[in-house]
Amino acid sequence: MAFINRPTAQLTFVLVDGTGSRATMSFDVPYDTLAAVAIAAADVLRPLINALTGCVVVSQSLTYSSVDNT
Repeated sequence: MAFINRPTAQLTFVLVDGTGSRATMSFDVPYDTLAAVAIAAADVLRPLINALTGCVVVSQSLTYSSVDNT
């Protein structure tokens, strides 16, 4: 088994259903994806997530991680 590096960014949605229960849905964003493209994809995904889950997306975030080896 080989270890692989985590993608550079993570797109996360927070959802709420009719009872007030919260859920989180995360997508890994490939290394070479521009932030503007990832945000545009999030705008396309939001209504699809609403339709498929029956929940309301209350927030979304695009998070970039970095590791300092020094």
